[in-house]
Amino acid sequence: VCYPSSLRNIYHSIETWQRRHSLVCTHISPWVRKSIVELMESSKTRAGGRRQYWEDSAKRLGMVDTPRGVRFIRPPGDMGGEAEPEVATHEQKDGGEAVVREEDKDLVTDYLFLLMEQMQSCFFTEEDRTGGRSKIKNIPLKFPGYECRHCHGRAGFGRYFPSSVAALSLANSDRNVFNHLQKCRRCPPQIKKELLRLSKEQSQSKNRRGLRKLFFSRIWERMHGKGSQDGGASSNPSN
Repeated sequence: VCYPSSLRNIYHSIETWQRRHSLVCTHISPWVRKSIVELMESSKTRAGGRRQYWEDSAKRLGMVDTPRGVRFIRPPGDMGGEAEPEVATHEQKDGGEAVVREEDKDLVTDYLFLLMEQMQSCFFTEEDRTGGRSKIKNIPLKFPGYECRHCHGRAGFGRYFPSSVAALSLANSDRNVFNHLQKCRRCPPQIKKELLRLSKEQSQSKNRRGLRKLFFSRIWERMHGKGSQDGGASSNPSN
């Protein structure tokens, strides 16, 4: 049983449960424990996701901080008949600009355009340093990047901070975005389905290398400003 002293500390309780209790508890079925271990090992953060995700989720369930610790302001599970509230984040206030525009559509395949159309600009914050990803720790605060416009990276994934135009245009970056969108609970099913369909067809209409480079150069300039070809980060980190 965990009794976190604040909503912010729920993250640490989850980490402790995952790394310690779940591995030794005799009441957890072997197949459940095996699944937990596999998920922890496959997770890039090897932890419980971004700290903000757990704090926001607790608030949606009706949990609040009080002088006497965390308390429920309504019965657990009772959402009050209201839709799940959107929690404003630093990135939504200071970023949130579309990274592609209609004029870019003729430069690349329908697949790549639709893929990047699901992204919006954001800025690196201290929350992005959470976890065991060594590459991402050297990025300065406010470094421009892009994030999923559906979930804003609240679960710790779907936020990307490439260090240069070349890093941004790597095919591996496309795959990372595609994989995130297919798993994202807030991405509309029809978009997932269309991306999957287009991904299978795009081999018949390959992007011309020069136009692909121009496409990503435009995205880079929208995030960093014209004339900038290298943002000064030391790596190509992504969530």
